[in-house]
Amino acid sequence: MRITPLFRPQARTDAPAQPYPEQTAVRYERRRDGSSVRAFEKSARGKQLIQQYRTGIETLQRFLRDNHPSPARAQQAAHALDTFHQRVREGADGFFSGHVTRLYGEGKASLDTLCVAITDEATPLSTRIDILENLAEGLQVCSEGSLANLVMAVQELTLNKGLHTHAQKVWEGMLDQALRDFSQARHGDSEHYEINEIHYVNGYRNLLAKKFQVAGRDDQFVDRPTVNAHAADALAFAEARVAPDALVRNLAEECLAELQEHFRPHLGCALTEETAYRLHAEYRDHLETGLQSRFGPIPAAVVISGHEPTGSEEAPYSVIADPALLMRTIAKNMKTQGLIEKEKCAVIDTSKTQDGMRRIKRIGTGDFYVKETTRAGDVGYRSVRVPDLPPAAEWSSELLMHALAATKDPEELRGLDPARVWPLIRSAASASGTPWQAALMHPALQRYRASSPSIESALAGMAVEEVEKLAEEDRPAAVAQSLAAGDAATASWLVGLPMPASWKDADGNTLLHHAAAAGANAVVSLLTTPALLQSTNARGDTPLLQAARHGRTQTVSHLLGAGAALGTRNRQGETVLYLAAQAGDVASVGILVQTLTQNRKDRGALDTASNTGRTPLMAAAANGQEAIVKMLRSAGANVAVASHDGTTALHEAARKGRVGIARLLMPARQGYLGSLRPRTDRANPDAHTIDRTTPLMEAVRHAQYEMAAFLAPISDLSRTDASERCPLMQAIARQDVRMAKVLIAAQADVLREQPDGTTPLMQSAKTGNTEMMALLLQSGAKVNALTKTENSALGIAAKRGHAEAVRLLLAAGAKPDAGNDRELTPLMYAAREGHTDVLRVLLAREDVEELDWSSEYDESALMLAAMSGHADAVQLLLDAGARTGLKRSLGIAGEARDYAVLNVLERAQRADRAPRRAAP
Repeated sequence: MRITPLFRPQARTDAPAQPYPEQTAVRYERRRDGSSVRAFEKSARGKQLIQQYRTGIETLQRFLRDNHPSPARAQQAAHALDTFHQRVREGADGFFSGHVTRLYGEGKASLDTLCVAITDEATPLSTRIDILENLAEGLQVCSEGSLANLVMAVQELTLNKGLHTHAQKVWEGMLDQALRDFSQARHGDSEHYEINEIHYVNGYRNLLAKKFQVAGRDDQFVDRPTVNAHAADALAFAEARVAPDALVRNLAEECLAELQEHFRPHLGCALTEETAYRLHAEYRDHLETGLQSRFGPIPAAVVISGHEPTGSEEAPYSVIADPALLMRTIAKNMKTQGLIEKEKCAVIDTSKTQDGMRRIKRIGTGDFYVKETTRAGDVGYRSVRVPDLPPAAEWSSELLMHALAATKDPEELRGLDPARVWPLIRSAASASGTPWQAALMHPALQRYRASSPSIESALAGMAVEEVEKLAEEDRPAAVAQSLAAGDAATASWLVGLPMPASWKDADGNTLLHHAAAAGANAVVSLLTTPALLQSTNARGDTPLLQAARHGRTQTVSHLLGAGAALGTRNRQGETVLYLAAQAGDVASVGILVQTLTQNRKDRGALDTASNTGRTPLMAAAANGQEAIVKMLRSAGANVAVASHDGTTALHEAARKGRVGIARLLMPARQGYLGSLRPRTDRANPDAHTIDRTTPLMEAVRHAQYEMAAFLAPISDLSRTDASERCPLMQAIARQDVRMAKVLIAAQADVLREQPDGTTPLMQSAKTGNTEMMALLLQSGAKVNALTKTENSALGIAAKRGHAEAVRLLLAAGAKPDAGNDRELTPLMYAAREGHTDVLRVLLAREDVEELDWSSEYDESALMLAAMSGHADAVQLLLDAGARTGLKRSLGIAGEARDYAVLNVLERAQRADRAPRRAAP
């Protein structure tokens, strides 16, 4: 395949697509043109339609003559189009009779679309030619058949363009992801990387745009010197990850995921012919068109195939499971589209079968499939399985892994010699840069290992031989890699080799730490010594803490039984109970709580806090672990204790909306307000953090409605945070009407003022949320309340430009002539800010007394609008009769050289001076 797909940019034009220059496309419309076909044909519109039909057909003919590689076939298609045009011209008295109206309507619309679509270079030229050639032949039938073929030609052009568009979208996504990964690896440690990542990506993309046939991106914040310095490395990184075979594989995997999601109940099942027939119909009805619009044609026989062995003669069909088979189909579609240049898939092996011939073929660099040809010439495609591997040939690691992944039958897997598998595991790991320990845990290899104990022991023996070659001091690292890969079985073989017991990795972890983290209990048993039990890593974790951190219940139990210290804390002050609670390990918490409560002296460890003051109960509440919260509370954990910043377990639960946990922390829902007596068995709903945030405020800020409904009736709704905002004010600031309803239902005070006199209604007027304002007004808010500086809700809404809010407040009785301490009225605010929509609402009243009022500084609404340069506002005020300050406004506009305002004012002045005609 080519290094980059052959994406073609779409032709750009600012003019709308129009098949007929200087004419609007005409189509027959029964409501407009009447039911008489012959009358329509004689009308001006009918004659224009026939003329446009001729123009459209000539456009298609010209395209074929200019572009078809075979002049003879182009002429043949053009002749067929002539025949069709002649039949349309004959009208209702000709070949199509009265049914010709269908071709005048829907058929004409399809022809118009075709004339434009054939010029779209996003669809390959060969595809456009084929579609038109097939259409010409398809128009030699009846009116309904001709109409159907016109419609299908348009659909086919659209679908073919869809593959190009979708493939390009995926290609660009692959490139962007590769460049993000490169940027992270190369610049991730730089200051403010998260903010600048997009600029690194755009910079590298712009440098590689031509190479990968994508558009660049304008970005003025690209650090060009840095990007240029790493351009060569970025290119190599991208080329290794963004290639046509990877594109085809991504498309195939996306398509496969959709198919498997739809047919999930049938995955891995042997299907009868009857079921397969039903699923074929279901595929055609519900999936085929949608998939074709993104991946090109995917035949139903590929999706539900009879070529994969199922082990049942009565049920020989199965749903596709191998992306390689879709890769073959999609690659073929892309080649047809001209998106990729693809050689024939390489033949890896050819062998004769009882029924004919079998070939293993490779697509891309690491995907394979089998092509089977019967003696009768029938062809089928299926996945490569282990029995297909040529016994005498050398296999690539990719071929082996592909065969293992497709083979599910344990008997077939047992036929594969481990001695042939091990070298390929090593080579695959080496090629990918991953350790062989991780390769051994590939799902396909795990299935192979599980097929026979002898295979497992043989591979383990080879792993031992591999590690035995290492120096003793290097062996623990190999064991640690097996444990990190989750391969406790292999690790238990390796740990028996001679190696230093005191080994630690770069993070200070011993092998016992690694085994504890992996939950490898057999290895833990082999490694446990008093010295290693007490060893700590760089984080200060002992093996017991490490096991608790990763939720390894059996390992926690084993290490406790071996004498591990229960009260050890790491550098963050976390205990084993804290880490188990944080991990959500209910069983480990149960073991630890039981151990702690057996000794009265140890009960206090239930509340041992980390360096930040967080307790196990808080960790469990934050993670939604109801069972652990219940267990700790029953054991006597302090429910009301707070961390260093004042956060309690109830805060944690409220933030995440854990209502069940809140109920556990507050089993009785009364008696809290006004209580001076501290309680350790019940949470205090009014406990607050250092910034005065209560649990209810946490629920409000995080839109936890059910939690707010639980807390509001038992919380002090008048409490305020550091910004002096009560819960209702916070909900209003967030424009959360649903939350405000919850709080008001719990008797939140809609009249409560902030220190500056701002009421909830005024706060809502700032955002202009009319739904919120209507709720507050219905709940008793005073529409004419004033702040300390005598601002009203109406003045605030007018100043912010919220016309609908102004309308609502006026309807509720707001006083439009109320000024603030500077005697600025809502009208003046709107004029100064240039809010013409608000001005129109205010000026629409019958008697606008404040039109010519002046502020404390002798500024009228007209002057304020002129000073601020709002010509439209000035015009509105003048039209309403405002004249106070006209002369001063002229001087202000002239001095500012604001000619737009000056022109408006001078016109008004001239109109005022013009002599008026006497009334007759």
